[in-house]
Amino acid sequence: MLTILGLVLVVVATILIYRTAKQNGHNAILWTTISALVGLALQIIVPIVAGIIIATVGVSAGKSLAQIQEEMLGPGLIIGIICLILNFVVVVLIMKKVALVAEEKPGTLPPPPTDFNIGS
Repeated sequence: MLTILGLVLVVVATILIYRTAKQNGHNAILWTTISALVGLALQIIVPIVAGIIIATVGVSAGKSLAQIQEEMLGPGLIIGIICLILNFVVVVLIMKKVALVAEEKPGTLPPPPTDFNIGS
C-alpha cells in the first residue's frame, strides 16, 4: 500500500514539477527527470535492495524462508515509511527550487544615440 501511495506521489509531483518549472523559466525536462528518477529509486529500488540484504542475512544465519518472511514484515514496513517520507522531502525540495522565478540575464545596453549636429 505504501508503494502505491509513493508511486502516486511520484506521478503527481512529476506533473506539477514539469508545469511549475516550465512556467518559471527552468529546464522542465531536467527537473522532471530528476523528480521521476529519484522518486522511483526511493519507492522501488531502495526497498528491493533492503529486502535482498535482509533476506541474505537471514539465509546466512540459517533461518528458514518462513522465518525470514516473518522477520521482514517489521523492517519492511519501516523501510517503506522512511522511503515515503524521503520521497516527500525530495519532492518538496525540488518544488521549492523550481518555484523560484529564473533570473533574467541582463542584456547589453544599446549604444547611445548619435549626435547629428543638425542646424549648426
